[in-house]
Amino acid sequence: MVEDGTDPAELRSPPQTERERAGVYIGQNADRYLRLYDDMIAFEDEHGASDARTFRIGDADFFSLPILLVAPLWLVYRKLYVWAVIWFAAMFVWDLITMNLMPQGWVSNVAFYGVVIGVSVWAALSFPIRYVKLARQRAAELDTESLAHAGGTSWLSVILCLVILYGIEALMAQIIPPA
Repeated sequence: MVEDGTDPAELRSPPQTERERAGVYIGQNADRYLRLYDDMIAFEDEHGASDARTFRIGDADFFSLPILLVAPLWLVYRKLYVWAVIWFAAMFVWDLITMNLMPQGWVSNVAFYGVVIGVSVWAALSFPIRYVKLARQRAAELDTESLAHAGGTSWLSVILCLVILYGIEALMAQIIPPA
Protein backbone atom coordinates (compact mmCIF):
# COMPACT_ATOMS: atom_id res chain seq x y z
CA MET A 1 0.00 0.00 0.00
CA VAL A 2 1.10 3.52 -0.78
CA GLU A 3 0.82 6.23 1.87
CA ASP A 4 -2.58 7.36 0.60
CA GLY A 5 -3.94 3.81 0.90
CA THR A 6 -3.96 2.88 -2.81
CA ASP A 7 -2.61 -0.43 -4.00
CA PRO A 8 0.50 -0.08 -6.26
CA ALA A 9 -0.87 -2.82 -8.53
CA GLU A 10 -3.86 -0.60 -9.26
CA LEU A 11 -1.58 2.30 -10.20
CA ARG A 12 0.13 0.29 -12.95
CA SER A 13 -1.52 0.56 -16.30
CA PRO A 14 -2.16 -2.59 -18.32
CA PRO A 15 0.62 -3.51 -20.74
CA GLN A 16 0.31 -1.51 -23.92
CA THR A 17 3.24 -2.39 -26.14
CA GLU A 18 3.89 -5.75 -27.77
CA ARG A 19 7.06 -6.01 -25.65
CA GLU A 20 5.14 -5.50 -22.39
CA ARG A 21 2.48 -7.97 -23.49
CA ALA A 22 5.19 -10.54 -24.39
CA GLY A 23 6.59 -10.00 -20.88
CA VAL A 24 3.18 -10.82 -19.41
CA TYR A 25 3.12 -14.06 -21.42
CA ILE A 26 6.67 -15.00 -20.38
CA GLY A 27 6.02 -14.39 -16.69
CA GLN A 28 8.88 -15.39 -14.36
CA ASN A 29 12.29 -13.96 -15.38
CA ALA A 30 10.71 -11.99 -18.21
CA ASP A 31 13.56 -9.47 -18.15
CA ARG A 32 16.07 -12.12 -19.35
CA TYR A 33 13.84 -13.14 -22.24
CA LEU A 34 12.91 -9.56 -23.10
CA ARG A 35 16.61 -8.84 -23.77
CA LEU A 36 16.39 -11.57 -26.40
CA TYR A 37 13.14 -9.96 -27.61
CA ASP A 38 15.01 -6.65 -28.00
CA ASP A 39 17.74 -8.42 -30.00
CA MET A 40 15.06 -9.84 -32.33
CA ILE A 41 13.53 -6.42 -32.88
CA ALA A 42 16.98 -4.90 -33.59
CA PHE A 43 17.69 -7.74 -36.04
CA GLU A 44 14.40 -7.09 -37.85
CA ASP A 45 15.10 -3.36 -37.98
CA GLU A 46 18.54 -4.03 -39.45
CA HIS A 47 17.60 -6.78 -41.92
CA GLY A 48 13.93 -6.09 -42.52
CA ALA A 49 11.04 -8.04 -41.03
CA SER A 50 10.38 -9.82 -44.32
CA ASP A 51 14.00 -10.94 -44.75
CA ALA A 52 14.15 -14.60 -45.74
CA ARG A 53 16.95 -15.12 -43.22
CA THR A 54 15.16 -15.10 -39.88
CA PHE A 55 16.59 -14.59 -36.42
CA ARG A 56 18.27 -17.81 -35.29
CA ILE A 57 20.83 -19.26 -32.90
CA GLY A 58 23.89 -17.43 -34.23
CA ASP A 59 22.15 -14.06 -33.97
CA ALA A 60 21.54 -14.31 -30.22
CA ASP A 61 23.89 -13.89 -27.30
CA PHE A 62 21.76 -16.09 -25.07
CA PHE A 63 22.38 -19.46 -23.48
CA SER A 64 20.15 -21.16 -20.92
CA LEU A 65 21.87 -23.40 -18.39
CA PRO A 66 18.53 -24.71 -16.99
CA ILE A 67 17.56 -25.89 -20.47
CA LEU A 68 20.95 -27.55 -20.94
CA LEU A 69 20.63 -29.45 -17.66
CA VAL A 70 16.91 -30.25 -17.53
CA ALA A 71 15.38 -29.32 -20.88
CA PRO A 72 12.17 -31.36 -20.60
CA LEU A 73 11.43 -29.97 -17.15
CA TRP A 74 12.08 -26.42 -18.39
CA LEU A 75 9.57 -27.07 -21.18
CA VAL A 76 6.98 -28.23 -18.63
CA TYR A 77 7.81 -25.29 -16.32
CA ARG A 78 7.22 -22.85 -19.20
CA LYS A 79 3.96 -24.64 -20.15
CA LEU A 80 5.30 -25.86 -23.50
CA TYR A 81 3.64 -29.22 -23.00
CA VAL A 82 3.63 -30.40 -26.61
CA TRP A 83 7.39 -29.85 -26.89
CA ALA A 84 7.89 -31.65 -23.57
CA VAL A 85 5.91 -34.68 -24.74
CA ILE A 86 7.89 -34.75 -27.99
CA TRP A 87 11.14 -34.53 -25.98
CA PHE A 88 10.19 -37.37 -23.64
CA ALA A 89 8.94 -39.54 -26.51
CA ALA A 90 12.12 -38.96 -28.53
CA MET A 91 14.34 -39.82 -25.56
CA PHE A 92 12.27 -42.95 -24.86
CA VAL A 93 12.58 -44.11 -28.47
CA TRP A 94 16.31 -43.29 -28.53
CA ASP A 95 16.74 -45.24 -25.28
CA LEU A 96 14.96 -48.24 -26.81
CA ILE A 97 17.15 -48.09 -29.90
CA THR A 98 20.46 -47.77 -28.07
CA MET A 99 19.68 -50.25 -25.32
CA ASN A 100 17.92 -52.93 -27.38
CA LEU A 101 19.20 -52.73 -30.95
CA MET A 102 22.83 -51.78 -30.38
CA PRO A 103 25.40 -54.06 -28.77
CA GLN A 104 25.57 -53.45 -25.05
CA GLY A 105 28.61 -51.72 -23.65
CA TRP A 106 30.38 -48.47 -24.08
CA VAL A 107 29.27 -47.97 -27.70
CA SER A 108 25.58 -47.83 -26.79
CA ASN A 109 26.33 -45.57 -23.82
CA VAL A 110 28.39 -43.18 -25.92
CA ALA A 111 25.67 -43.14 -28.60
CA PHE A 112 22.89 -42.54 -26.07
CA TYR A 113 24.61 -39.85 -24.01
CA GLY A 114 26.22 -38.23 -27.04
CA VAL A 115 22.83 -37.62 -28.61
CA VAL A 116 21.31 -36.50 -25.29
CA ILE A 117 24.12 -33.98 -24.70
CA GLY A 118 24.04 -32.75 -28.30
CA VAL A 119 20.29 -32.25 -28.28
CA SER A 120 20.49 -30.53 -24.88
CA VAL A 121 23.08 -28.03 -26.15
CA TRP A 122 20.94 -27.37 -29.24
CA ALA A 123 17.88 -26.88 -27.01
CA ALA A 124 19.74 -24.49 -24.67
CA LEU A 125 20.55 -22.32 -27.67
CA SER A 126 17.35 -22.59 -29.70
CA PHE A 127 14.43 -23.01 -27.27
CA PRO A 128 14.74 -19.50 -25.77
CA ILE A 129 14.48 -18.07 -29.29
CA ARG A 130 11.47 -20.25 -30.07
CA TYR A 131 9.90 -19.26 -26.75
CA VAL A 132 10.32 -15.52 -27.34
CA LYS A 133 8.92 -15.90 -30.87
CA LEU A 134 5.93 -17.71 -29.37
CA ALA A 135 5.52 -14.92 -26.80
CA ARG A 136 5.52 -12.35 -29.60
CA GLN A 137 2.90 -14.33 -31.50
CA ARG A 138 0.69 -14.76 -28.41
CA ALA A 139 1.08 -11.06 -27.50
CA ALA A 140 -0.42 -10.15 -30.87
CA GLU A 141 -3.26 -12.71 -30.63
CA LEU A 142 -4.50 -12.76 -27.02
CA ASP A 143 -5.98 -10.23 -24.62
CA THR A 144 -3.99 -9.36 -21.48
CA GLU A 145 -5.88 -11.68 -19.12
CA SER A 146 -5.50 -14.63 -21.47
CA LEU A 147 -1.78 -13.92 -21.90
CA ALA A 148 -1.00 -14.42 -18.22
CA HIS A 149 -3.06 -17.62 -18.09
CA ALA A 150 -1.75 -19.12 -21.35
CA GLY A 151 1.88 -18.34 -20.62
CA GLY A 152 3.89 -17.91 -17.48
CA THR A 153 5.33 -20.72 -15.44
CA SER A 154 4.06 -23.66 -13.44
CA TRP A 155 6.00 -25.41 -10.67
CA LEU A 156 2.95 -27.62 -10.11
CA SER A 157 3.35 -28.99 -13.65
CA VAL A 158 7.00 -29.80 -12.96
CA ILE A 159 6.11 -31.66 -9.76
CA LEU A 160 3.31 -33.58 -11.53
CA CYS A 161 5.69 -34.42 -14.38
CA LEU A 162 8.27 -35.82 -11.96
CA VAL A 163 5.60 -37.87 -10.16
CA ILE A 164 4.30 -39.24 -13.47
CA LEU A 165 7.82 -40.08 -14.69
CA TYR A 166 8.64 -41.83 -11.41
CA GLY A 167 5.35 -43.75 -11.65
CA ILE A 168 6.11 -44.84 -15.22
CA GLU A 169 9.60 -45.94 -14.17
CA ALA A 170 8.20 -47.93 -11.22
CA LEU A 171 5.59 -49.54 -13.50
CA MET A 172 8.22 -50.40 -16.10
CA ALA A 173 10.40 -51.98 -13.38
CA GLN A 174 7.46 -54.20 -12.42
CA ILE A 175 6.64 -55.18 -16.01
CA ILE A 176 10.21 -55.57 -17.27
CA PRO A 177 12.48 -56.66 -14.43
CA PRO A 178 16.14 -55.64 -14.79
CA ALA A 179 18.41 -58.25 -16.34
